[in-house]
Amino acid sequence: MNLSTPFKFLRFVLVAAALFLPFITLASTGSIDGANKYAWGSNIGWINFSPTNGGVQVSDTGLSGYVWNDNYGWINLSPSAAGVRNDGTGVLSGYAWGQNIGYVSFSGVTITPSGVFTGSATSSFVGTLSFDCANCRVATTWRPGPAPPTIGVPPAGAVPYIPGVGPVASTSATSTAIASSPSASSSQAMASSTSIDSARARLIAELQAKLQSLLAQVKSLQITTSSGGNPPITLFLHDLKFLSAGREVTRLQRFLISNAAGPAARALAAHGVTATFATLTRAAVIEFQKEVGVPATGYFGPLTRARVNTILDANNQGML
Repeated sequence: MNLSTPFKFLRFVLVAAALFLPFITLASTGSIDGANKYAWGSNIGWINFSPTNGGVQVSDTGLSGYVWNDNYGWINLSPSAAGVRNDGTGVLSGYAWGQNIGYVSFSGVTITPSGVFTGSATSSFVGTLSFDCANCRVATTWRPGPAPPTIGVPPAGAVPYIPGVGPVASTSATSTAIASSPSASSSQAMASSTSIDSARARLIAELQAKLQSLLAQVKSLQITTSSGGNPPITLFLHDLKFLSAGREVTRLQRFLISNAAGPAARALAAHGVTATFATLTRAAVIEFQKEVGVPATGYFGPLTRARVNTILDANNQGML
């Protein structure tokens, strides 16, 4: 018996492993670099991808955790109905969700081999969320893996060859059996099913985004109501944020002074109505949000407006 043949084959296996192992990437998870964490939304300003308690993680399959915008609060990268996906090579897709901004599409964003986000996400509310502006840079410790290899079909009549062992006998009957085996048809069916499921998931996410947008428009159209012989009740129509100014800010300040009893509302009352959404107004909004059970972001958005409008309607306080 020639004992050298098994050892030659073993040597071939070891050499092949040494050549190909560096290109095999196992599932991994990375975080956001704390020194490189800001992207720019054309309509909402800076977005922090590494806020305190945000817990943003990047994996081979997607992004998770929360990013922060000073004007509109938290944005969820992995909401239950959608989520930002990663194909494993750094090409992102899918949707993030913010209660004050709706869905944000991450199609068009990629992560480079060095872990840097590039491209832009988009939303009708956010506008263009750019990772490539002059002062933008978001980087992660996660690194993309290689693209999945393309597995071709050997030419007809090809005979496998193992160095040190020689050609491996094969018959046309065996090749025909493999080509026509049920597993080949099964693989094709599974690939087709996966493609259909992916398209269905994208369609559902897009429809949900449009639904949320329509619901927000319906809320904004609840302009006035009337009850009995009382004067018409003027409801809040617009979102308000830090440094907003005007008549609606004046009405909001009067509402907070009249309907809230906490220390922040008292401080606002002592300072007086200014028509500017500054520090005291923001603190009073946060205090009110905590009282009524909506996220305490300090942003007077759709959820908080709905609560305030309900109170105005119930108490006939529309003309503040």
